[in-house]
Amino acid sequence: MLYTGNGSTLSVSGLKFQPDFVWIKVRSHSGDNHHLYDSVRGAAKSIFANTDDDEQTSDTDRLSSFTSNGFTLGNNYRVNGDGRTFAAWCWKSGGAAVSNGDGAITSSVSVNDEAGFSIVSYSGDGNSTSTIGHGLSKAPKWIMTKCRSSDSQADWVVWHVGLSDNKNVFLNQTNAEVTPSYGHITDPTSTLINVSKGSGNQTNASGQTYISYCWTEVPGYSKFGIYTGNGDSDGTNVVTGFKPAWLLVKNVSEAYNWILMDSARSTSNPCLLYTSDAADEEDSVDLGGR
Repeated sequence: MLYTGNGSTLSVSGLKFQPDFVWIKVRSHSGDNHHLYDSVRGAAKSIFANTDDDEQTSDTDRLSSFTSNGFTLGNNYRVNGDGRTFAAWCWKSGGAAVSNGDGAITSSVSVNDEAGFSIVSYSGDGNSTSTIGHGLSKAPKWIMTKCRSSDSQADWVVWHVGLSDNKNVFLNQTNAEVTPSYGHITDPTSTLINVSKGSGNQTNASGQTYISYCWTEVPGYSKFGIYTGNGDSDGTNVVTGFKPAWLLVKNVSEAYNWILMDSARSTSNPCLLYTSDAADEEDSVDLGGR
């Protein structure tokens, strides 16, 4: 959904559900972060998709609550600047979190199995490898994990079904796929996220707290895969089986920005926002020229 800030308090509505995960980015100005909120951590707790910063725990002037058909905002210019335009991407999970004991680490999960999405909170046990229950009925095809309690050696770790074995990418970086030295995610199972500690805080440092967003594939609704570019002016035809409303793309063989597109900001292809560079505002260009 799209909205324009008023610099005061604002109720953003129009959804047909109460969101559990809201991702907000200003479109009209540069230099501001991608703001992520979820019902498991609680409203007013900001985490940023384009940085390795730890969680900001008392941002009551930003997103203050989730409502039955949207969310409410305070007067902070980063999410509600007067006259600024914003995009918000929203997902419904399962509401209040419940305990999940499937893994070696007990997690708290909010799950929408019908939509193939879960939010997972856990604390690291410091073991070299460990497992965390994700709550879905089949293996995720995309997982994003962030250390909430530290910004040291704590990039966003992204596992995707299309990556090579033991390889991840970072949501806040442009890097090609790599085996992270500060902790990484390996192939999940139908019940478990598998993590390796590494030498830092990225996935399983003892006493650190984490949030993971997990998606599995639902035919006709969501699709996760990989394609090889052909260099042609009309690009590669990627078959999803439906018309997507939201698309996130990363070149995993070379260091390039993430590209995020959606149908609300444009009904055709030219519609970009870069997650790994907070300085970029919305950039409408012909995709064939990028």
